[in-house]
Amino acid sequence: MTDDILRASKREAMEKYGFGTEAMKKIKVCPSCGEARPSDEKTCPFCGASLGDETLYDAYKERHVFCRNCGEVAPNGAKFCPQCGKRINQ
Repeated sequence: MTDDILRASKREAMEKYGFGTEAMKKIKVCPSCGEARPSDEKTCPFCGASLGDETLYDAYKERHVFCRNCGEVAPNGAKFCPQCGKRINQ
């Protein structure tokens, strides 16, 4: 298998089980009670707090290194993107 096929396969498996960039973009976390909710919801059904627009991906991206080419979050200290292979400028 080529590297591109392996990366696509890994990404597909992660998304299938609720992990990865695309999965994080679909989830918000309530700032009041911590409940995970779909990203299209505006109000938490458990505590009534406003959910805002920030997704789990947005929050994660603020705290970690990410690829400016494809947006993939990379491990701290990574020199190359695990998704597209481009050099990460830290």
